[in-house]
Amino acid sequence: LVIFTLISMYIYLRISFSTLAFNSNEDIILFKYNISFIMMFFNFFSLSLLMLVTILNLY
Repeated sequence: LVIFTLISMYIYLRISFSTLAFNSNEDIILFKYNISFIMMFFNFFSLSLLMLVTILNLY
């Protein structure tokens, strides 16, 4: 699960950097906010999944 989250975060970063190279300034700012929001939500989701897995393992 940790490996999966790391890979997906790496993919998100690669997508953001590749689009940053081609877009204009306004698109870059909007996309940066979108990426940060997506990453925040994804990090929260992965953390909750990890907590669920650990709780299930305890039982």
